[in-house]
Amino acid sequence: MIIKMQRTFYPVGQGGFYSETFTTKNKKFNVIYDCGSVSSNVNPVISSSFNKNENIDILFISHFDSDHVNKIDILKKSVHQIRTVIMPLLSNTCRSILISVYKALGKDYENSLKIISNPNDFFGEGTKIIHIEEDAVDIDDNSNQEIYDITKIIEDESKFKSGKNISFSINTQSFWIYKPYNYKDKTRYKELIREFRKNSISIKELKNIDYTNKNIKKIRDCYKKISGNINQNSLVLYSNIIPNNLNKNLMSKCFIFHSYWFNQFCFHPLNDQLNIGCIYTGDVDLKTIGNDFIAKIKGDKYYLPINTIQVPHHGSKNGFDIDFFNDFSEGWRRIISPISFGSKNLYGHPSSTVITQLTSDYHLPVYVTDDKRDLFTQVFKFKV
Repeated sequence: MIIKMQRTFYPVGQGGFYSETFTTKNKKFNVIYDCGSVSSNVNPVISSSFNKNENIDILFISHFDSDHVNKIDILKKSVHQIRTVIMPLLSNTCRSILISVYKALGKDYENSLKIISNPNDFFGEGTKIIHIEEDAVDIDDNSNQEIYDITKIIEDESKFKSGKNISFSINTQSFWIYKPYNYKDKTRYKELIREFRKNSISIKELKNIDYTNKNIKKIRDCYKKISGNINQNSLVLYSNIIPNNLNKNLMSKCFIFHSYWFNQFCFHPLNDQLNIGCIYTGDVDLKTIGNDFIAKIKGDKYYLPINTIQVPHHGSKNGFDIDFFNDFSEGWRRIISPISFGSKNLYGHPSSTVITQLTSDYHLPVYVTDDKRDLFTQVFKFKV
């Protein structure tokens, strides 16, 4: 079976909207990671990315900050259906705290509130919600060395362990895996509670919107002191082909990527050394999760080298770790490193330190801004 896979980093600026589409002669399977932005005039990018007759087969949500989820309602209206949503599991108390904080932050967080409070109502009856439990499994755990078909998960479970392999079938053939990774949510929650107590923040009073508004700066300062702060309940996602199912002798001889700011169109012959996998990072703190994530990903028997890593948190230097990129590079092949950021953002993203570190180690940063010409795509064609 010949498969064309197109990976797209959409020009939504200060946010995140990424897709992987798998196409055969008569089938199509669409996967999305995040859908949000605080940049202006990006709604048409969302609404025109898919047509009304298409389904989004899987939507992965990294975390619940507005710039990663606030355009999902536009996506919903632009397609026939979102079939499955996979997102981090929150404890009841953690959910309550985030709801209070997001209420205090105002109307920009309306979608965040709806998704956290009642995702089934927000997405509707035809969408299956799967929550990824925190990472607490040993590398050698047998359950992490198996592949679970998405249809089976939908039938049997609403919760799924971090680090397990999720696949799907086209014409009864499974050939691709996704491994979602949710880092130590319970541990970080305990750290947060300790910080609240140190700063005299009452958990019970957080349900009171006036109390939360009054103390919002202290609350955010507490988040900043824990391993990953308020942004970092990020579901990191490994995406790659299943090793045994790739027919290396019959791979199509093209690997194409293009971006306006990347300023070139590349055409490379495919060979056995080509890496086609990707890691999506959301806003995660690489310094916090790096070693653990790398060990668990590379310890999986289905691991194959990757060629692309989304630079987390719009290229912020806080939590960036160049060693993470270096650990995933293979020989002379370095990592293609898309960075999503608003061209007029107030945070100084991307950091010059991040760009310098990436280029100094020969990685390839790609700017994906809110300029519509900044759409960045990778196209692969292979046989399984």
